[in-house]
Amino acid sequence: MGGRSVTFRDHLSSNRKAPTPIANLFQRLQSHFRAARHKKLLTRLGLETGDRGMLLRAERRIEDRGVTTMLHAVATAPQNPETLLHPELLTSYRDTLAAETNSALSEAETAVKALIDLALDPAIVRWQSGGESAMRENHLKLPPSLEAPDALATAKHHYRKIQAATQKKRAEFLDARLKKLVPGTRLNGKELSTRFMEKMPLLTSAIEIELNVEASLSEAQTTQLIDLPDDALPKTVENMMVKARRSLVAKLSAQLKELAGRIRTLPHIELLTDDEISATVAPYYGGMSRDLKRRRAKSAFVAVEESAREAKYQGDVARLNEKRDAYADVASYYPVARGLKRKLVLYVGPTNSGKTWRALNDLAAASSGSYLAPLRLLALEGQEELEKRGRPTSFITGEERDLKPGSHFVSSTIEMLNVEQAVDAVVIDEVQLLADEHRGWAWLAALVGAPASTVIMTGSPDCVDIVKDLAAYLGEELTIHELTRHNELHVAPAPIRMRDIRPGTAIVCFSRRDVQRIKNTILENSELKVAVVYGNLSPQVRREEARRFRSGEAQILVATDAIAMGLNLPISEVLFYATEKFNGEEVLPLSPSDIRQIGGRAGRYGFAQFGVVNALDQKSLDRIRDALEETPTMLERPYYVAPGHNHVRIIGEVLGTSSLERILTFFERAIEFSDERFARSNIDALSYLSTFVDERLPFLDVTERLTIAATPVSIRSETGLRWFIDRMLSCFPDPEDPDRGEDDLNDLFRVASRFDHDAARTQLELRDAEDYLKTLTVYAWLAFRYPTVFTRIEECEARREIVNGFVERSLRTSSAKEKPPQRDRGGRRRR
Repeated sequence: MGGRSVTFRDHLSSNRKAPTPIANLFQRLQSHFRAARHKKLLTRLGLETGDRGMLLRAERRIEDRGVTTMLHAVATAPQNPETLLHPELLTSYRDTLAAETNSALSEAETAVKALIDLALDPAIVRWQSGGESAMRENHLKLPPSLEAPDALATAKHHYRKIQAATQKKRAEFLDARLKKLVPGTRLNGKELSTRFMEKMPLLTSAIEIELNVEASLSEAQTTQLIDLPDDALPKTVENMMVKARRSLVAKLSAQLKELAGRIRTLPHIELLTDDEISATVAPYYGGMSRDLKRRRAKSAFVAVEESAREAKYQGDVARLNEKRDAYADVASYYPVARGLKRKLVLYVGPTNSGKTWRALNDLAAASSGSYLAPLRLLALEGQEELEKRGRPTSFITGEERDLKPGSHFVSSTIEMLNVEQAVDAVVIDEVQLLADEHRGWAWLAALVGAPASTVIMTGSPDCVDIVKDLAAYLGEELTIHELTRHNELHVAPAPIRMRDIRPGTAIVCFSRRDVQRIKNTILENSELKVAVVYGNLSPQVRREEARRFRSGEAQILVATDAIAMGLNLPISEVLFYATEKFNGEEVLPLSPSDIRQIGGRAGRYGFAQFGVVNALDQKSLDRIRDALEETPTMLERPYYVAPGHNHVRIIGEVLGTSSLERILTFFERAIEFSDERFARSNIDALSYLSTFVDERLPFLDVTERLTIAATPVSIRSETGLRWFIDRMLSCFPDPEDPDRGEDDLNDLFRVASRFDHDAARTQLELRDAEDYLKTLTVYAWLAFRYPTVFTRIEECEARREIVNGFVERSLRTSSAKEKPPQRDRGGRRRR
């Protein structure tokens, strides 16, 4: 029979799925004998089996100077069935576990004996109250039996406590001796210190520095000082402190030498004497310790740099004051106006009192003149109203011109006032904006500088005092006409729900997102048509939306506070969506003046018998009622002055610089006027853009750079900023660089093709279109001032027309939805 023979074991293995009774008996007998054999082996090796595997226990007795305890240790290892089959592996496991228990016992024993050595050391016991008996009772009273880890932890804890207590007692004793024998020296922990004054050179002057010299003591040195006799202690301490002082002075001298070298390189340092520099540096080196910090030298350097800069500034201010006659008197900025015998007229009253209507009647009765509006839309209305009165009128804004041949009248935004051309009359609308920190400079320039025989103003009741004050400053005659509202303005008795709004309602909110959300909600849940007005829209689109609401094509207007500036709209009810507004930093309640100005748009005379103001909640309604009932608080000066070409030229001469950014910074800080009525305008945006204009156009005259920096670019629009800074500024030719000025901006105009479909699909696409329109507006603004550089104004206007149509179509639908926020797998909103 070939091959290997089949054994009984093989037979059992091949039939495991159906074991026979004989096979079962064999397996039980095998398991029984194996278990008995292994139990005997484990007992012989001293091992046990448990839930965590195999265990080995060990113990060790400690007897040392009356301290007795039994230490115990246990080591464990996982139980591997294979180990039980091999006695040699089991023995190896036992040896490993024995090493672990021995190590634990040895470590604990060493710690306990070290504790005993420390606690019973006479040099230590002398500092403990109660002596050796107290030490044994408090720190050496160990249980008769301890697990090794517990013994180790207990010994370490008591060791640290004894050391800390001993060091404290020794330090108190040594400090008491030092105060008695070595006055002026103190011990703080291990640091032995004393103070003294050191005079050290900086440049050619010396500064007095108070040094706190510290000598760190080792344990051996501390013991030596403690045990020194009284007559030897002062001399020993003195030697230690002299050595520490010498080391500290050497380090300090090197640091001051390095500092002096850096100071010599500072701009304008020649304006400070060496004594002034030393006096500036000295405070930063008071109370010096041996741990010299580099930040002291850095802070001292910055202080000297600031002192030099301040000295330069004060010198510049002194030189500027020598030229005060050229800029301090604001009235003298406008010689044409000063050459006229002007008469001032103020129509003052609440909204819907006919102020602008009367002012335009007076203007139309003159032989020539200008209407100055705060907004482009109001300038358009002004043009229309004057032409209704039989006066052909040109229209001018920063980026548009509609010049009527032979016209003697102009309607423009207020910034476009021509102070060189005398006319018969000028109307300044919304004169209360004199008090605005950002745009008030334009109203001041108009009131003080309008070259007209009659200057007619319209304003809210709170502007009377500031107009009177300016009239007194100018020494000009002022006539005030106080008007009352043509129809009543009612506050609704109770809040309204959005689903109950009526045609003719203007819903006012304070963010573009809220405008779009409310518009979409109304379009999707009612048959009403909606017009919208908010700041990011182009003037053309705003005009079209106002027309739709005025004509009845749209029954509801959803707008921001852009409607507050006198837009002539048939609003029967103003509904405040909120009475709080985010100002760029925080959410604040609307001022009573804002509520009156916005709410007063309800009930336009000729369209409704009365106006209604309402809100969506009772708290807002109460706030509105309080604002409308209270007496207006009068506006107060100052009046704001913006930097002009004259300021820039004079400051540039004083500073000896052509940097517009430096000049504007100096203007913000240093310019003072001859009358306390006037203050510097907020020019944050102008200063921001000036840095880029300086960098890109250094070859232009600084007054030209001021004009370019005043371009109406929104510094919050990343797209508009990028086009202006990176592309449009590159269009200006540099006489010394023939490669500059050749950017034709083809790709700017090509962007319009992205908006040639019916309407925006998302709010992001709509916002892109709005930002693109703003960029084209910036191009147009530059083109009217630099037509030889920006030559494609007609193409720009054509593109604006295309994209304006796109935006208008988008606003009439609810298809432009906000994209839902993206979320991660956990449902959290993705940032």
